[in-house]
Amino acid sequence: MKKNNYTFVSANLVKIVMIHLFVIFIGTHAFAQTSHTIRGIVTSADDNQPVPGANIYLKSISSVGTFSDASGKFEFPRTLKAGEVLVFSFIGLKTTEYIVTEQSEGLVAIAMPFDALQMVDEILTEGEPAHKSVAQKPLHKGRLNR
Repeated sequence: MKKNNYTFVSANLVKIVMIHLFVIFIGTHAFAQTSHTIRGIVTSADDNQPVPGANIYLKSISSVGTFSDASGKFEFPRTLKAGEVLVFSFIGLKTTEYIVTEQSEGLVAIAMPFDALQMVDEILTEGEPAHKSVAQKPLHKGRLNR
């Protein structure tokens, strides 16, 4: 019995195509990074109270960011990839960074410690006069002509 050359070629062609598709699928899957929606709560590390109005921004692009709400909760406005860094800042608290990982899912808890030096600097800055006072001219002693 003679084998048909066409079935031999088509069987090998199917194997080759399948192997190529498998390699392409595995290669793209290995290099794909998952995007994460980051949400969480910002608290003070000293008293565990929420920090309303904390500034939250992306370290590489500081124009992309958000603020925590009245209860300290936030949701970052865009999805992030592993390795990107979020910066949390608030007057009187130490600036804190959070590195996004592949496991960054669910609610992220950020505890910001008190920063006494920053608070003193802010008080001094705010306490300085906005303008210098001008010395008053002495009053002229004399009679008023009426």
